Amino acid sequence: MEGRWWGGGSARPCVPVVDITEREVIRSERQINVDGKVLQVEKIASPLRDTTGHMVGTVEFFRDLTHKKKAEEKLRRYRRLYKAISNTNRAIMASNDRDTLFREICRVVVAYGGFCLAWVGVPDADGVLSRVAYG
Repeated sequence: MEGRWWGGGSARPCVPVVDITEREVIRSERQINVDGKVLQVEKIASPLRDTTGHMVGTVEFFRDLTHKKKAEEKLRRYRRLYKAISNTNRAIMASNDRDTLFREICRVVVAYGGFCLAWVGVPDADGVLSRVAYG
């Protein structure tokens, strides 16, 4: 079977290409800098082989994953916050006193919410906030 490639005004024979198998597909992700913007991209590459199995070229696709990665991170953040809220509600239901509740809320927010610090303050009679729990 002979194919034709039309280019440069003349027809030249070319070797037919066989299907690419999934095993030969290489995927990788990386960050690149384009015009001062950092983009997260996926590169998908695969060899092109002729009917005898010899590599005659490669095909490479690049896909911008920047928006997808940002959306995934936002979703992870929301899930952490939901866990923190859910566990805070459990602490409220199980708490016997205010100070224990405040300490548990701080612990939950740090452990499940992804925060590095949490504290609870209560205003005194003059309106000055006093820290009563932290974690």
